[in-house]
Amino acid sequence: MGSINKHWFKNLMSYRTPILGITVSVVLSLFSSAKADVSIQEVDVSAIADLQRPGQAWQRISGQGFHIFEGLDVPLINIRGTKKSWFLEDARLREWTPDFPRANLLSETVGLPDGTVIGGPSANHLRFIKPQGGDAFALIPDAVDLYWSDHLEGADIVFAKRSKEGALLVFDGESFVSSPIPEKGQTRQGEFLPWYSTALDGYFTASAADIWFYRTGDPEWHRLNEIETRSWDPGWGLFQRGSQDILSPDGTLLKVISENQLGLTQYRVSDGYPTEMLPSLAGQWNKVGNSGEVVGWLGFKHRNLLYAEDHEEVEERTPKFVRVPPNSDVPQTFPDLRPLLLIYDENSISYQYRFAAMPGTDRLYFLHENGFAYYSDGQVSLLPAEWLGIVGKLPHFLATNHALYVAATNGLFLLGRDDTLTEVLAPRTKAGFGSNDKVFDLGCDGLSIGFFGWKTGIYSLNPTGEAALIMQSHSAIEVYGALPDGKSILFSEKEGHLKLLRAEC
Repeated sequence: MGSINKHWFKNLMSYRTPILGITVSVVLSLFSSAKADVSIQEVDVSAIADLQRPGQAWQRISGQGFHIFEGLDVPLINIRGTKKSWFLEDARLREWTPDFPRANLLSETVGLPDGTVIGGPSANHLRFIKPQGGDAFALIPDAVDLYWSDHLEGADIVFAKRSKEGALLVFDGESFVSSPIPEKGQTRQGEFLPWYSTALDGYFTASAADIWFYRTGDPEWHRLNEIETRSWDPGWGLFQRGSQDILSPDGTLLKVISENQLGLTQYRVSDGYPTEMLPSLAGQWNKVGNSGEVVGWLGFKHRNLLYAEDHEEVEERTPKFVRVPPNSDVPQTFPDLRPLLLIYDENSISYQYRFAAMPGTDRLYFLHENGFAYYSDGQVSLLPAEWLGIVGKLPHFLATNHALYVAATNGLFLLGRDDTLTEVLAPRTKAGFGSNDKVFDLGCDGLSIGFFGWKTGIYSLNPTGEAALIMQSHSAIEVYGALPDGKSILFSEKEGHLKLLRAEC
């Protein structure tokens, strides 16, 4: 087993200095009541033939892929050149001997609502299955001979076809049988399948300029009226995995936020069926808890400027902060708010759209032209304008289950529930903190682990705003992700050492 370097939490000095009514503090320790011990171990890779020293071994390996996926308690590792699958056990690399799944044949996994887990080499080729309560994956019968297979997000359906022009099939748990959902148009590999609406318990699809809805047990698809006719593309709106659908409390309106949050599409609903599709709204959209309300910036975040545009035209087309009430499809504007400018020159204009929810509250924080604000209970509350002077013009939000941070070039700051901004860490390089940094929850009384900076420092973070350095790397670190136990993080340093961070609590 690789050597264990334990970093026990120490109480170091801290200080707080109030500036312009804002509490700014530098904290260098994790407070002593945190019930967790963190260790970093170097992974033993001696199981790979002809590789003697772990550090040098990873330097000589041309590449490796880490697949941490639902349904398996260990991460599968594909190391190029070995033609084998590997997994981690007690910080040792071991050969994976089961036939299914193989790491080099697995990149997509999906957990179905009934507890079944399916996976395969791509989203269009799902070949392995692990039933609920099962302890091993098996090959889905006839999966290798299929033209393609795919999963319908939100539902427990796996679709398939045996040929390009073949009939639509579904997996019934044992084999592929005729689909109870009739095919609308031609479903081809590379296109998304009908999109499942959890709120309506039915399916949307589109072909040409028409959009349709289907509910299990119906004899056919129902065509929706469209106020604004459009041509459909598989990569838009309902065809993106991760879309959010929200049914209004009175049941008369369905709001759908696209996966990238840049599109809001609304449907009028009658007796549980969508009847009319309203014009889509471009912007940046966020749902507010489970209220049925949506808020965001209405308008494109980037556009090229035409010479014909004058100041009035630019102002008219500037995005507006709006709320769409729970039972309404009409955006209500907050006229005094403008988005934060990112680029503005003679050729283009771009705005900064960034939102983050405060854990444990209904507050939705965002940036605007003059600083920070949060939305809650139908109202926008402005926060001190001086905040932008403290964190700079391009801060990023980093959220955990217990805390909300602002990462900027001049430091890492904790956003307090009492609307204070507290400096948690000062940067060691000019690059500071930003979008490439990562924070992970460890499930230990709110304790998190942060990876910050170009020459990465690894820190323990407490939701009260206290931090402690666990390890400072002399090179960049690549973080592969949290392991299924929720208390371990797999990463490697640039020079090749594979390491495992663990927390005991």
